[in-house]
Amino acid sequence: MCNNTVGKYTCVSCPHKTEYDPVGRRCLPKRHNLLLGIVIGLSVGFGILLVCLSGVFLIRQWRNGIQKQLRKKYFQKNKGLLLEQLICSNEKPSENKIFSLEELQKATNNFDPARILGSGGHVPLLVYDFIPNGSLFGIIHANPSNEEYLSWGDCLRIATEAAGALHYLHSAASMSVFHRDVKSSNILLDGKYTAKVSDFGASRLIPIDQSHVITNIQGTFGYLDPEYYHTGQLNEKSDVYSFGVVLVELLLRKEPIFVDESGLNKNLSNYFLWEIKARPIREIVASQVLEEATEDEINTIASLAEECLRLQGDERPTMKEVEMTLHFLHSKINVVEQRNNERRPLQQPTRPPHRKAMTIDIGNKAILESSSCYNLERVYVIC
Repeated sequence: MCNNTVGKYTCVSCPHKTEYDPVGRRCLPKRHNLLLGIVIGLSVGFGILLVCLSGVFLIRQWRNGIQKQLRKKYFQKNKGLLLEQLICSNEKPSENKIFSLEELQKATNNFDPARILGSGGHVPLLVYDFIPNGSLFGIIHANPSNEEYLSWGDCLRIATEAAGALHYLHSAASMSVFHRDVKSSNILLDGKYTAKVSDFGASRLIPIDQSHVITNIQGTFGYLDPEYYHTGQLNEKSDVYSFGVVLVELLLRKEPIFVDESGLNKNLSNYFLWEIKARPIREIVASQVLEEATEDEINTIASLAEECLRLQGDERPTMKEVEMTLHFLHSKINVVEQRNNERRPLQQPTRPPHRKAMTIDIGNKAILESSSCYNLERVYVIC
């Protein structure tokens, strides 16, 4: 502080040439010095902020570059280049497409969580046809008050179509495919209730000269083949066992793991195999099946399911034999219905308004196209 009182406004003897406050009798910094300090402070602050923002931008660009390299690596690892060549050589390229990440971001509103219908655990992304009627599991295990309804004849038709798709995977494809996660929730129903086998996230491509492959155990509890579980050997009969559980679901309308009257969890396949030995099959099937199906139809499906659920895979039928049995049975039902002109129309359900026009799921490296005979999921790979 300067105590010199000479001068009315300025302390002339102060070496700093500061302004003088006659009331407070003290020297004050000149205004231009104060403004200069503010400007310097703001400049330094903005400079630091700019450096920080530039660093964040560069780090983000670096991470995006790594992500692009990983996507390219996964694309090549999962035979994306082969699929791309197949699509380019296809006479009807409009039926198949490799979507870019930008296209999917736009279609899903930048992967809005509100549009997620389900998810899986593998890369790359697979884009499915829109499935307005959900899955077989969702309908046969729905609340009884639900408007959706499948007649017994429709159930047999869907089972026949699904069996045909699995037979195609096992025997008719250029390279055998073992699905490894066959279940009613992976049998999707389109707008006309046509079955589409889906979710190849756990599937395995099998060379022509091999009948099985040793893998890590993977599948869904309740559908998992016990022989595969104990040996680790995956073969086509593993899918047959899982499909047998689906047949039991159609007969008993119980989930693969259900709670019985005493409140205990029960395995559906074990329960079914035990009950058919203890009492007549008509005493354990669902009431709707009992009302619509004939005794011969119930016995045929029950026997087929029992064969599929045999512990030894060698004793189970092939998917071709399963398909033939179901096809023959369904054909007989069609003949009877045509004769009697009593075909019961499938009730069209009212779907919730929030369904979107695209279903995105996670898959592995199945490279498949829909066959002319059976409906499989349409598989796409993201660049």
